[in-house]
Order: sequence, then C-alpha cells, then structure tokens
Amino acid sequence: MAEAPRDGGSYEAPPSEYPEGNLDLGAYLRLFLEYRWWIAGVTLAAVVAGALYAFLATPVYTATATLFLDRGQQKAPKELGNVVSTDLTVELFYNSQVEIMKSKEVAQRAFEKCGLARHPLFAGEENPLEAFRKMITVQRKRESALFTVSVTAPDRENVAAWANAVADAYDEVTLQNRLKILREADRLMGEEAAKMEKEYQRLKRLYGDQLAASGSYFPENQKEILDKRIETLELKRGDVEVRYREVSSVVDQVSAIQSHGGDPVPLPSTAVDPALQDMTQQYNDMVRDLSRLLVKFTPQHPDVVSLRSRIARQGEAILTTYRHQLAALSAERASLEADLGRLKAEAIAATQRSGSSESLAAGVEAMRKYMELLVEKMREVDVAANLLSNTVQVVDRAETPTSPSRPKKRMVFLLALLLGLMASTGSVLLLNLVDQRIKDPDVIEKRTGLPLFAVLPRHSPENHSFSVEAFLNLRTSLVYASDHKARKTWMVASASSGEGKSTVVANLAITLASAGEKVLLVDSDLRKPSLHRYFGVELEPGLAGYLASEEEDVAPFLKDPKKENLALLTAGKVPANPPILFDMEKFHRFLVDSRLRYDWVLFDAPPVLAVTDALVLASHVDGVLLVARHRDTHLPLVERTLAEFARIGREVAGGVLNDFELARSSYYYNYYSRHYRYYYGKDAPLAWWQRLWKAATGRRPRGGGSSIL
Repeated sequence: MAEAPRDGGSYEAPPSEYPEGNLDLGAYLRLFLEYRWWIAGVTLAAVVAGALYAFLATPVYTATATLFLDRGQQKAPKELGNVVSTDLTVELFYNSQVEIMKSKEVAQRAFEKCGLARHPLFAGEENPLEAFRKMITVQRKRESALFTVSVTAPDRENVAAWANAVADAYDEVTLQNRLKILREADRLMGEEAAKMEKEYQRLKRLYGDQLAASGSYFPENQKEILDKRIETLELKRGDVEVRYREVSSVVDQVSAIQSHGGDPVPLPSTAVDPALQDMTQQYNDMVRDLSRLLVKFTPQHPDVVSLRSRIARQGEAILTTYRHQLAALSAERASLEADLGRLKAEAIAATQRSGSSESLAAGVEAMRKYMELLVEKMREVDVAANLLSNTVQVVDRAETPTSPSRPKKRMVFLLALLLGLMASTGSVLLLNLVDQRIKDPDVIEKRTGLPLFAVLPRHSPENHSFSVEAFLNLRTSLVYASDHKARKTWMVASASSGEGKSTVVANLAITLASAGEKVLLVDSDLRKPSLHRYFGVELEPGLAGYLASEEEDVAPFLKDPKKENLALLTAGKVPANPPILFDMEKFHRFLVDSRLRYDWVLFDAPPVLAVTDALVLASHVDGVLLVARHRDTHLPLVERTLAEFARIGREVAGGVLNDFELARSSYYYNYYSRHYRYYYGKDAPLAWWQRLWKAATGRRPRGGGSSIL
C-alpha cells in the first residue's frame, strides 16, 4: 500500500500492475460470464426477430435475362474500311446502352406489354411505371458485351415474364431506331424521284408545245452535241446531288454524335474521306494519348483537361471541314443547275426547230441513268447509317425462380446472430466502460493500492458458515494490521451511506469477542446512529450523554448486547455539533482508558464524504478500515475518500468489500462451493435458473450459485 504522508498531502493512486495498453482477457471473460444471461437474452431476441422477419416478410424473387450486344461496325463493307474505336469510346457506348435499358421508354413498353397497369402489385402506387422501373436492375459483365437484365418483385409466377419483356422491349427500341434511319432514307429517295418525275412531265409538255409551234429542222450533228452536253451535266449534277446528300447526312450524324458526347471519328465516311484522313489520324492519336493519361491521372488533371479540349477542337474541325464541303457542293450544284437549264433551253429550241424526237429520248435516258445512280448512292448511305445501329441477341431468357432472392433465411439467421452478439457484447462493454461501481474485488487493489482485508458475502441461511469464515479472515487481517494488537482503536468508515459499515463493524466485533477478546463497540455516527437497533437496546444516554456528563467512568453508559466479551456504547442523543465532541479532552481520556481496559475498541463512523465527523475521529484512532458495497459503491468515491484521509495525514489500513454476490462471480462461487462441500459434505444450494438447468439437462451446473440474502 502506498504510504500516506502523516503531515498532510494529496492522495495519488499507485501505478497499476496492469498498464492500460495491456489487454486483460481474463477480466473481459469474467465480465462476459457475469452478463452471460444478458448476452444470451439479447442474442436470442435478435435471432427471434430475424426469424420473424425471415418467415413473415414477403418473399421477393429475382429473374434474370442475359443479352449480347453487337456494336455492328465490324460488319462494314471492305470499301468503307475497318473502324477501330478506342477503349474510351467503347466504354461510353456500353454505358449509354445500360442507361437505355433502364430508360423510361423501355420500361413503358414492357409495362404495357405485360399489362401491369391492372396488376394488383401496382394498384396502390401513385406512379406505377416508376415503381416498375425501380424493380429493374441492369449490369454489364466485366470486359464483355454481355448484359444482365434482372427484375425483382414479389410475384414469383410473373417475374420471369417481366424480365423477358424488358429484354424484348430494349430489342424493339433498338430495332425501331434502326428502322427510323432506313425510313428516312427511303423518304428522301421518294421525294427526289417525285421531283424528277414532275420535271420530266413538265419538260415533255414544254417540248410538245414548242415542237408544235415550230417546224424548223435541227441538224443531226448539233442535236447529238447538245444531248451529250446535257447528259454530261445531268450525270455531273446527279453526282453532286448525291455527294451533297451524303455530306449533309454525315454532318447531321456528326452533330448528333457530338451533342451526346460521342466520337465522330468512327463514322465510316470519316474513315474513307481523303480530305479528313490526316485530321482523323491526329484525332485518333490524341484519343490514344488521352487513354494513356487517364491511366496515370484523374479526369481533373490539367494535362487531361487540356487534351480533352484539343480533342473537342479537333472534332469541331472535322465538322467544320464537312460544312465547308457542303457549302462548296451547294455552290457547284447551283452552277450546274444554271448551266443545265441553259442547255435544256437550247435543246428545246433546237428540237423545236428540228422537229426531231431524239433529244427527248436522250433526255429521258439521261434522267433514267440519273435515277439509277441516285438509288445506288442512297443505298450506300443507308448501309452507312445501318452500321451505326447495334444488334441485340437474347442469350438466356429469364426463367421462373425456384427460391426467393430475399429474405435468405440462413443469411438472416446468421446476421441476426452476429448482430445480437455484437449488440449484447457491445452494450456490456459500454456499460462496463461508464459504470464505475466496484464489480470485481481485484479492482480495488489495482486502482487504489488499498489492501483488501476481506470479501464479505451477502448473508443467507445457506452460506452462514461461509459468512462466518469471511469475518474470521477479516479478524486475521486486522490482527496483522494492528501489529498483533499493538494498535487497538479502529474506525470503520465508508465513502457514503448505505454501504453496510454498521453491519460490518457489528459482526466484526462479535467475531473478535467470540475469540475470547474483550471488545468495546462504539457507535460514533452521532447524526444517524444504528447499532442500538441492531442489538435491540436503548439509544440514550450513549456516547453523547457520557461526554456531556461529569462522570469519568464510562461503565454506567455501556449497554449489554448479550454477547460475551462485548460491550456496546451507543451514540446517544444527537448533539448540536457532533465533530466538537471528538476534540474534547474527555474523549481523549476515554480513548486512553479504553485502550487499557479492552483488547479492541471499534468505532462505527459516519460516511466520510457526507460529514467531517469521520475525518476528525480518524485523527484519534490507531487505524481505519474502509467499507465498500459490491456493485453499489462507485470507485471514484473510494478514491476521493482516500484522498480526504491523505489530506489530513491519515492512511487507510485496508478495505472491506461488503455484500458480495457470489452468484455474479464464477471464480468466487467455485470457492464457495468447495467450502460448502468441505463443511457440509454436500453441494451448495442452487439458484432458480440453475434448478431449471438441472431439471432440463439432468446435470448440475458447474458455475454460479444462489444469491446471498
């Protein structure tokens, strides 16, 4: 025990044998054993809650369809060249397809196809379509063109049909987009053919009218020259017109791709256009450089941002080049139409003069060739447009699930068990962290350095002998602490009220007297005396009456507690200022006389932290015992009490842990069981829960014990 300064000072707790950095597994094991029923109860409650959820929750089923998505560029004709997209472009394309699969348009088609508006599952939904969309999950398998479309819903019988409907709806939306491009091309060809037919009829009527009005003859040689020139201009105008529409279509496609953040370079036309090959090569080089930068840096890195800006400008340059080509073709087309109009006027005039029908045949033939060329060119545009669309193939159709996807009963049970164990053990650790009550006898010595003289069990008829043995241990410790009775006057105190110090001092006095030693028991708790009730005697006159009287002999004031070798001096009537009594000269003479007449003089002191009486009395006695109640006294109060004694220069000889619950500690209960079996030749009585265990299993529990009352 740390020595307290005799001339006053401050109390300092001794260094612990077990530094905070070391993990005392035994202490934690004892803690969990102590709260084993709480841990078992909370864990069982969690498992029961998990079981209720697993069996009562509505089962949810998941059906999955697998799609293969082909981008289609690899099917391009050889004359268009092979278009190789960068990894970044591929990822952007596939990510956009995932969003399309989850889009409102696809969900709407599947919703209507399955007739879900009348399904009871969506009857109470404010927005049934959005509720259906939340059931859809789309994932792309890593580094592949395979996608899984899953639908999760409580309807086991129909969830597979819903998943297949979503896959089919995506295929339909993709096909519709492809057909939209083809229909637009057909519409343009039809409009152009109608214009040509109208122009042909107009020229035919004009030719007939002029031929009827003119009877002139046009030389054969001149007619062939005009026919060839008209044919040449017609063919050239046809080529320019087709090229104009091709460039116009490409400009629209490039603009649309750029507006959606796409890559204009993979278009077939950009790959084969000689005017753009250098620009395209530069663009692809920059994209590859961007891919290498993204491996090392984040998208916000200045080099990445700068290179993205250059790529965007290069793409804009490609679009600008196409626009310049479109403007040049428009000017050339206007010039050809003007020349063609002039030559046709000459041909008509010559035809009118010649009266020959051969020029009309040549014009019709030229127009026919132009229409054939236009159809061929438009087909090529259609093929190029078709290459931009993707091909969808359902690899595995969804099948009716055989078991729910959630709740998974085994997983629920396991999680409930783990959560129950975590919650229960966590709450125990948290409670142990904030609970400063003394729960382990060893804590007193470890934290305060105060020797523990005895651990007194909670008394009951079944463990009476064990309680007697504990007080005998206390007597032995007191004898050694008093240097074999060299120090006879002892004060028994506690940090606060209700810790059983009066019971301890009374039983200690009885134990000492039973050993044949003369004992004087003094109730010095003048504010709230209790020993007179314990022994069934009158309170007055007692110590207060003796000190107030002129009588020097204390014998007339003593009470007979009907215990051999034991004398009792009660507290008496409560005085106005109790601490003054302990500083009286008569009280000093009383102590001297008592040391001569008795082997032991025990004082039942008031609580130390409540009043100053105990500190005043402690300066006159030979030793102090500090009583604490198991699972009731807070350790900081004990430390504060020791600091108060150290402040007045007194040390506490030892501590007594009172009202210890053997059933709360397996270690002490095992000791108690062996002691009981040694003295009585039979097992110690069981607690109610142990009797239930024995009735259920037919075996006696090895740990625990009955509560001490």
